[in-house]
Amino acid sequence: MKRSAYIGDAGILSGGGPLVKQPLIVNSGSGSVTAPVTCRATIYAWGGGGSAPATGGGGQCGGGGGGGAVYKVVNLSPGQSISYSVGAGGPAPADSTVGSAGGNTTVTLPDSSVLTAGGGGGGGFNSGGPGGAAGSASGGDLNRPGGTGGAGTGNVAGTTPTGGGAGGAGGASNCGGGGGAGGFSDRYADFIGGSGGAGGSGGLAGNAPGGGAGGKSTGGTGNAGAAGRVIIVLTS
Repeated sequence: MKRSAYIGDAGILSGGGPLVKQPLIVNSGSGSVTAPVTCRATIYAWGGGGSAPATGGGGQCGGGGGGGAVYKVVNLSPGQSISYSVGAGGPAPADSTVGSAGGNTTVTLPDSSVLTAGGGGGGGFNSGGPGGAAGSASGGDLNRPGGTGGAGTGNVAGTTPTGGGAGGAGGASNCGGGGGAGGFSDRYADFIGGSGGAGGSGGLAGNAPGGGAGGKSTGGTGNAGAAGRVIIVLTS
């Protein structure tokens, strides 16, 4: 079976053989995947990134936090299913309003255990413009938190977590950068989290999967965090 260009050599990555089903790559919604034969499932999941505020009145805007990331390998029998729900990015807030947290991405295994890639926190407005909290991660063989959003005061950059996407640069006018999403690029080059958006006069939304948004100093609507993602690869 042809391998996905995004996945690369999925059999080597998972320690298994050829694909038994086309890889599942989803950026929104929920669903499930069922094993057609005895196989191994390699799972990657990212939570949504936090959004960041905008201000046209000289306030301080913190960047949104990056989503956490989870990696897990499980063995499946024919007919067993893995269900998933992908966390959305934090929605763009109204002017001078704090950002919103990204949604948690969850993956439920046949034994009912749950993998959780937490969403990043929303960036704060005024009071120093605190950066959004890093998304957490639990239940996996590897659990990688996201990066924290940068504080608005001092134009602080978002942080870059281990194996994850780069934190967004801090911008002028007291706007922090978004935190990068957690990831696994230190192990597998293709599986990096999304980078955080830069703060500044325009500011930038977070990059998929799971990057936190940068603060925006020109008013209007703030910037949204990026949606999470689930990848499930079944190999023999």
